Amino acid sequence: MAGCIAALALHPHYQVIVVDKLATAKDKVGECLPPAASRILKKLNLLHLLQSPEHLTCHGMISFWGSESPTIVDNVKNPDGLGWHIHRQHFEQQLRDQLVLRGIPLLSSTKLTDVVQTQSGWQVRVEGCDTDMSITTTLLIDATGRACHLARRLGAKLQQFDKQMALWLTAEVATTKQFAVISDEENGWWYSAPSAACSSLDPNMQPRVFSWQACADAIKKCNITNARDFFSKSKAGEGI
Repeated sequence: MAGCIAALALHPHYQVIVVDKLATAKDKVGECLPPAASRILKKLNLLHLLQSPEHLTCHGMISFWGSESPTIVDNVKNPDGLGWHIHRQHFEQQLRDQLVLRGIPLLSSTKLTDVVQTQSGWQVRVEGCDTDMSITTTLLIDATGRACHLARRLGAKLQQFDKQMALWLTAEVATTKQFAVISDEENGWWYSAPSAACSSLDPNMQPRVFSWQACADAIKKCNITNARDFFSKSKAGEGI
């Protein structure tokens, strides 16, 4: 997603090529986009993508942080309007389609095999099912996230400052509220939001993502092996 957005932003001013080892966008846990994201998407002429029925509107956030009483951030009063619970896989595919529509080369199922710095920039070698080529460029953007494939190939080393991890699942609960929920606890925090990637046949039930962010040792110590164990520990259902 970061690579597509960067390419779409740079395209009016530079010649851009996007290289992606995946053939299509893969399934991922969904996420919330805050109302302010509409400013960037509107500037890039992408705001219409969120009108797709696969995405849900986000009415705000219910927060239990340092208090048993909830703090509600209501998007209805936000000058930028409502936020979104995006269908992550669908949104990434929408961005890929926009690259093609705007004439930006997208080399799918292709990976970087070599990169050499030259006096004028970079010499990059990429290979894929239908691709075997060398690209000369003055600028490289590593949009591979935590994997940092390009940065590591150039000698960068990952510095790990903590051992935080997330444990998550999706489940149906009896609510129709379009709010995300965050709640602190001793070892980290809990998070919940409607899942745009799942659907329910019951109009009174809502598929939601539930996740626990904490250090790996704390999560291991709880010995959570099934959904029942997870929800007995969970604080992510508060306020729903």
